[in-house]
Amino acid sequence: TPLYVDGLLYCPMLDGKLMVVKPGEKSGEVVQEIKLGENVQCLGAPTVCDGTLYVTTTKGFYAFTIPNKGIKVDTAPVVEMPKAGKAVALQIIPAETVIMTGHKQSFRVRSVDAAGFLVNPDVKGVKWESFIPPTAKVKATMDGKFNDEGQLVVAPDAKSSAGAFKATAPDGTFGTIRGRALRNLPLVENFDGYELKDEQPTEKVMFSYPPLPWIGARFKFDVRENAGNKVFAKTFDRLLFQRATVFVAPSNLSNYTMQADVMTDGSARSKSDIGLINQRYLICLRGNASKLEVSSNPERLKQEVPFKAVAGTWYTLKTKVDVTKDGGGVIMAKIWDKAQPEPSAWTIEVKVPRAHKNGSPGIFALTPMNQKRVYLDNLSVTPNK
Repeated sequence: TPLYVDGLLYCPMLDGKLMVVKPGEKSGEVVQEIKLGENVQCLGAPTVCDGTLYVTTTKGFYAFTIPNKGIKVDTAPVVEMPKAGKAVALQIIPAETVIMTGHKQSFRVRSVDAAGFLVNPDVKGVKWESFIPPTAKVKATMDGKFNDEGQLVVAPDAKSSAGAFKATAPDGTFGTIRGRALRNLPLVENFDGYELKDEQPTEKVMFSYPPLPWIGARFKFDVRENAGNKVFAKTFDRLLFQRATVFVAPSNLSNYTMQADVMTDGSARSKSDIGLINQRYLICLRGNASKLEVSSNPERLKQEVPFKAVAGTWYTLKTKVDVTKDGGGVIMAKIWDKAQPEPSAWTIEVKVPRAHKNGSPGIFALTPMNQKRVYLDNLSVTPNK
């Protein structure tokens, strides 16, 4: 995308060149051509500030002094801030929190008026209680308690959970927060503990909403029965979510192994995709393509090996990422028929010169036009041995 400044067009190109063009009525004159490196691409539009032009490429960030005859800036008008009115609500900082088991979180509580202006920067004597919004379809609470110091404490044996808390000041004003309590590794989920008490309106099947602490699971997946077993299943009622990504734990995790049983509905000619996300790498069973694929940014990293999945057959997918001392790494994955023993060799091993050192474990699914459902069961995230 070009940028027009003082009669010149600054045009970053896909081949890594920066072209400076003086436009005319019918054509333009190339004033300057700058090569910004080998095997690079310019990214987005350049920007300008105080006589300096900034350009970003896939390998660097550049600053160029450009000709200018002085920059004049009007004095910013002085705006008088209005005075705060009567306090009508509490503002709690942070408003959202993630607490690992065995840890705690402190909060700041202040009051604001109807326009959001600060009234009291430090409200004392608030009382905390669990809070379930009246509109919540899942009546859930976070497994944590506030201590006398106003800290939210998640015990070492707390369950993975999500919910809200309400703080009420002595004058009756209140505010809410929401949070997640997450367990440290290992994480294991077989979905057997979920009660299928809601009915899917279009399919007329009983289901349970997915785990609340998981990011992005709602509306994309649910828990339902498959052949008498409770499993994690892709939903079909919203075509917008035919491509779905779910994260099940914090992004600071590293050095872990993921394993899950996966299956796609369909036929020999039509299937869907299901995969795991390990440390920012997607390891995906591509049903229609008959491949096991490892990718990160597909333009930079995408490798696959042939693997023909049979619709209606459960497979076990396992993956780990090893990061070496020099910053490189190897993404390893194996897949096998669940009814068979685990093979000793990895199905695919992908070496990268610069490996992601951490990342949230997750689940990926792609069900084109929501035609063939995919399923997942017996998910585990364990520290590498």
